[in-house]
Amino acid sequence: MPRFWSQLLISGILWMAMATCHPASAQPADLATWVIAPRVQTPTTIAFDANPRLTLRHPGIRALLEDVSRRSPFLHRQLARLTSDTRLTLSIDIVPASRLRQMRAMTRLLSAGRRIHADVVLSIEVDIAELLGHEFEHVLERLDGVQLQQRYARGDTSTHPSASNAFETNRAVLAGRVVAAEYAGRAGGARP
Repeated sequence: MPRFWSQLLISGILWMAMATCHPASAQPADLATWVIAPRVQTPTTIAFDANPRLTLRHPGIRALLEDVSRRSPFLHRQLARLTSDTRLTLSIDIVPASRLRQMRAMTRLLSAGRRIHADVVLSIEVDIAELLGHEFEHVLERLDGVQLQQRYARGDTSTHPSASNAFETNRAVLAGRVVAAEYAGRAGGARP
């Protein structure tokens, strides 16, 4: 897919999610900031080794994160936020699908005061680029103070219960799709 069309697709996906989740504030200029709401200047490289709050449990995760974040500016911005927020400790692992039962991924979020610990576990047999963007966005939702249960109780259609006794959001689904589209566009259709 030519770069122009992949960028148009990504912009269209962002616009649809913006209009679905926040119809009153849907402004094209806000698209880049709405989904991940960056609060830090995005560094050119992410310091995986120098961050004591980041634990990469599988030996191949670092190379995977570097590859996907190089090809997906969206994931790069997500990682920049996650690794710079001092309230967060983040653990990432990749396991065989059998260990996650019927789920493709799982993120456990534990809070203690202002501190948050996120444990992201991904299945090795699926589109990991999309799942990284999706699961990282769930962590960013927590950092942004999004109250998923309250949103659902108010009838917010951008949040709905999932089969795993948790909540799914349009924001996280969209983030995963954007990362997958960016990755595929820069990788000639190949996926990690």
